[in-house]
Amino acid sequence: SELANRLQRERAAATALISEQGDAEAFRLRTTATDKSIAGFRSRTKGLSSVPGSAQGALDRIERFIEEMPGLRAQVRSGSSTVSALAFGYRIVIADLNSYRDGIAQADGVDADIADRIRAAAALSEAAEHTAQQQVTVMRAQAAGGFTTASQRTFDAGRMGYTESTGVMFDLGPGEWRTWLERTLSGAKALEARRLEDEIGRTGTGKDLTVSPEEWQKAADDRQELLRSVEKRVDAAVLAQVSDARTTLIWTAGAEVALVVLTLVGVVVVAIRLGRVMIRRLRDLRNAAHEVAHSGLPAVMNELSQPGA
Repeated sequence: SELANRLQRERAAATALISEQGDAEAFRLRTTATDKSIAGFRSRTKGLSSVPGSAQGALDRIERFIEEMPGLRAQVRSGSSTVSALAFGYRIVIADLNSYRDGIAQADGVDADIADRIRAAAALSEAAEHTAQQQVTVMRAQAAGGFTTASQRTFDAGRMGYTESTGVMFDLGPGEWRTWLERTLSGAKALEARRLEDEIGRTGTGKDLTVSPEEWQKAADDRQELLRSVEKRVDAAVLAQVSDARTTLIWTAGAEVALVVLTLVGVVVVAIRLGRVMIRRLRDLRNAAHEVAHSGLPAVMNELSQPGA
């Protein structure tokens, strides 16, 4: 989710640059932050021993996008890319990042409760993406002199998508996650973003937006930062649960191995003891046979060979 957040911020900076609402330096800073996040993401995924099929497909697509990013960024700097093409490219890779997490939840052997929490965390990331797309949609409308019918529909879909995604999170995640989100979004910054969103939503098509680009970008950035803070807490909670489950499995496996070893040792000890008893009895039998053959039998034969026997 960290990489998705960095890409969302880079997309907003790129949109601002192309639509003349931002500058090249702000875009450069965002790309630098994204590159650091990409390095961390690659480092973490490189150490994975195996990845489920659907997650691997998403991972491959993410890697291809990363390889193509220098060209996309060059188009942004030169102004040769359209805002819609730019937004589409970023949207696809961010969707793949969320699909990657869903793919992990669907892997064989994943505990059902852990899988639900991974899906809940992915749903929160999807909610953050809906608000990030909404941010870009408004920026495009501001540059174009108002909403078109299509962009108005996209804006409304973003609001609905956010509500649906948070609903999934509430259904699958523990109650405290809902508390974290609601408390985080009850502050002044979140309320200001909601106020501007409502004002923009009432504007209608073909009319200039009364909210300035500076106001909207600041409010939208603040809201994304708040959502990111909740994502971090949720991700940490999922990681802790996965780590606990892993530790439990390790201890269980260790106990099973120890039990097997103890069983084998017990079998060996019993076998040795039984073997010693059998060897002792066989030795006694051999000695008795030896005594009969060398002492008892000759004596009997000698006695029988005597006259009058």
